[in-house]
Amino acid sequence: MALFDNLSELVLFFVLTALIWGDWYAPTVSMWSDYELFKKWHLRASKYMWLPPTLVFPLFCVLIYVLMEVAFYSFFKSAFQNTSAPAELIPAVAFLFVFNLCCTKQWIAVYMVGRRTYLAFGLMLGMGATAIVLVALFGFYKRWLELGTYAPYLLWWLGALYLTVRTWCVEKREETVKQVK
Repeated sequence: MALFDNLSELVLFFVLTALIWGDWYAPTVSMWSDYELFKKWHLRASKYMWLPPTLVFPLFCVLIYVLMEVAFYSFFKSAFQNTSAPAELIPAVAFLFVFNLCCTKQWIAVYMVGRRTYLAFGLMLGMGATAIVLVALFGFYKRWLELGTYAPYLLWWLGALYLTVRTWCVEKREETVKQVK
């Protein structure tokens, strides 16, 4: 099976690539400045919680984005060939994918740059709920490639949840110390 069998599959690939990777090519913020902001966050946060070395986060994010693109490209490439799945599956997966991607990208900005923990929790809820439903749909309809390449996202989500909860605990402790003084 070729990667692109026709023009519509090529367009699908480029649309998914733009959606997933688009913010890294935005003219307002370069990938290098994102990495510099991340290093400042890592230095500050590592005083309060255990964090892996700084190179682990960007590599894991790139890996997760690549796996997400493989999962959704594979799903949409073959979605109209599988007649056993209901017609509602395609728009449902498309909506869940876009919503999950929006929450994921906003979480990174809200948590690491904006340090707004309560909003980060709301985004975590959206990320987790859509990811669990997507994994369940891929498993239920026996979309094994999609399931196998999207399931690692749940590991990423658990790591993000750890960071958010741990940061919230540190912030609450600091508020308590300020109130006592």
